[in-house]
Amino acid sequence: MSLITAFPFHAYVGDLRTRRVVQEKVAVSLSLLTPEDMARMAFVEVRTRCGQEDKTAPWRPVVRNGEEHATFYDTRMGNFDVRTFPPHSCQTCAASLTGKYGNERCQGHFGFIGMPRLHPGDALRGEERMSVMNPHLVEEAEQLLQAKCFFCHRFRAPSLDVERYRQALRLVDRGLIGEALHLLDVVSNARGYDTRHRRLHTANEEVINDVTLLQEHTERILSRHAHTSAAAGEASTETEHGRKGAIDVRNGIARQALRELKEHVGVCSHCNGISPRITKRNGHFFFFFRKNSASVNVANALLTQTQLQEWEENNKLHKRTHTYFCNQDIREHLKQLCQREELLLGMLFPHLGEPSVITPHTTPLPARDMYKAFFIDRILVPPLPLRISSGVQVQDGGAISPDPQTRALSSVLGFVEQIECYQVLQNNSTPDRNLLSTAQEIANEINLRNLQVKVNEVYQEIMGTFAKKEGLFRMNMMGKRVNQACRSVISPDLMVEPNEVLLPRPFARNLSFPEQVTFYASARMNLLKRCVINGPRRYPGATHLEIRQTNGEIRFIELDVPEQTRRQHAARYFAMAQSGVTLIVYRHILDGDRVVFNRHPTLHKPSMMGYQVKVLSGHKTLRFHYVNGNSFNADFDGDEMNIHVPQSLEAKVELDVLMDANLNYLVPTSGKPIRGLIQDHIAAGVLLTLRDKFLEHATFVQLTYYGLAPYLRQQHEITLSELIPLPAILWPRPLWTGKQLISVVIRYVSGVGRRPDWMRINSGGASLRGVSLIHPGVYNHTNP
Repeated sequence: MSLITAFPFHAYVGDLRTRRVVQEKVAVSLSLLTPEDMARMAFVEVRTRCGQEDKTAPWRPVVRNGEEHATFYDTRMGNFDVRTFPPHSCQTCAASLTGKYGNERCQGHFGFIGMPRLHPGDALRGEERMSVMNPHLVEEAEQLLQAKCFFCHRFRAPSLDVERYRQALRLVDRGLIGEALHLLDVVSNARGYDTRHRRLHTANEEVINDVTLLQEHTERILSRHAHTSAAAGEASTETEHGRKGAIDVRNGIARQALRELKEHVGVCSHCNGISPRITKRNGHFFFFFRKNSASVNVANALLTQTQLQEWEENNKLHKRTHTYFCNQDIREHLKQLCQREELLLGMLFPHLGEPSVITPHTTPLPARDMYKAFFIDRILVPPLPLRISSGVQVQDGGAISPDPQTRALSSVLGFVEQIECYQVLQNNSTPDRNLLSTAQEIANEINLRNLQVKVNEVYQEIMGTFAKKEGLFRMNMMGKRVNQACRSVISPDLMVEPNEVLLPRPFARNLSFPEQVTFYASARMNLLKRCVINGPRRYPGATHLEIRQTNGEIRFIELDVPEQTRRQHAARYFAMAQSGVTLIVYRHILDGDRVVFNRHPTLHKPSMMGYQVKVLSGHKTLRFHYVNGNSFNADFDGDEMNIHVPQSLEAKVELDVLMDANLNYLVPTSGKPIRGLIQDHIAAGVLLTLRDKFLEHATFVQLTYYGLAPYLRQQHEITLSELIPLPAILWPRPLWTGKQLISVVIRYVSGVGRRPDWMRINSGGASLRGVSLIHPGVYNHTNP
């Protein structure tokens, strides 16, 4: 798979402003290329390995047996511009484009390496090539081979099981998620049919045990839904909304179908043949017939003794017990499967072979030809300018040292040449004169397997250019080093609040936040004036001032100056702020400021949350509460985390309202809680609530304050003493139990009992009463 675009090269000739621009970008999509797509994209076949080209002119084709074989530096793949060599322009652009800048703006063109030809040197059949597995579809091919019958090339499962999943996918594609899941529950597969049949019969439900009944049942559901949607006038909107929400359900049903079809018994329900066990080792497929299974297949005329003896001799020759499943045989098996199970495969892989974008060189594949996407008979060679910019070097002797991707492609070409040499000897052999030896046959199979391995490595290298640390995504599209950020080792601290982070004072002194001076808050204005006087080296201070004039002029005043100058700046510019000039002070980070706390890699939303800062001296690590360890997947064994300081009031509000750590208890992907107590908290809770655990008044009040301090600081309607209940024991001295402490905290936070007005946001919210607050009607999501 390669990243391709239908880029109009001719647009470079004229003014860039004349190029058509897509106003709305919806998404970026990648698709698999079929061999036909690769053939239409490539301009030249590379047939010369690295090191075999002319050192003085590496772009020049090598002549062998009267034929010109292109090198990896052929100018038909783009401009050749390497030091110590004269530059050569692209021959493809020279033949198709005219203009002053035609060749200079060439982005390069694809070449290709063909797989081994079956009949080298034959003018009529010279284009027939072997195929290798597409590395992106090896797992899917393994599942299909393990699910199909080895002889009749259909799924071994009964037709009802196959039709069951096809009809469920039809319902999901129409947005009927509930009906699809209900269908899978009502119509059981062959393995659990008897039990499910008795249950349905007892429940007086419709028993569906035939393909015709299943199809009629699905049609009734579709017609009823179409009638209901048409009556409501929402058919198109509801269908589109259902499709968007059914992606995960559809993928789950498809995975379940492949898994259950693969796990069906080895005896085919259509031809009664017993399929072999198919395994994958190091990317290669092998099959193995048990002795009794082979005897049954021979008795049913599905196998012959000649085939068994041939496989056994081949296994002895290679010293193995399982027979090698070559790519040519796998291709034929999948081809037969696509022709016989066209309907279900079209539902399981609806977009396989379909282009992700509309380009002039791609056409969608019908379901009968879907097997073509599982194999490739050529590999695209990236454009020459791209490979030259990826690390091509010139040695002292004048030879070119290729980049890693070109070396990997050259290794593929080496195995292609060896296999073609074997094919020449095999085609020229006759029954009377065999030109092949046993060692050559063994070496040829090893070459075939190594060819598949090298192709896999090439594809992994291509994917690495996107996903690796030095890939396109992380180097060009993901976050870079930014200002107003810090990074340090993290440490746990059980004394801080769950949404607080302790920031060392050196970090707070090097970070800043722009705060505008307002005169209606005199205390805040005096604090900012003190920060200006302190300067950037004394905490709390400020780094510089920003002055915005009424005419739009903006000035910056540095504060890394003597203290007397800073005092003059404070007196002068704070006075100017009263006359309509906007004054912004870039002050140090203070207690209560909002920051973004992040740990790489950012795998989900809770990996980046908003926290309140608490500046503390004497520490050099970032400290936060244990409860957030699972959100960041942090284990405090030397992990480092980042802090980003927002630079606007709007960003601070978003951190407070949307990204606060106390608001991110659930994971968006599954809806499950991710924040939770660790073992120490559970053990402390057990010890605190023991029946013989009693607390004195001072200890009880102190623990209550620790639990409710964040809430008590934000209101003045209720005092801490009003929350203290009557002691459990009055004499000889008042004592409270640990259970009373837990009850006080839970009742206050949940709103049961006395609660200040500012916390009474929703009177119908969560409570400790054992009554459901959700009406049962909200669960009725299917049509009656």
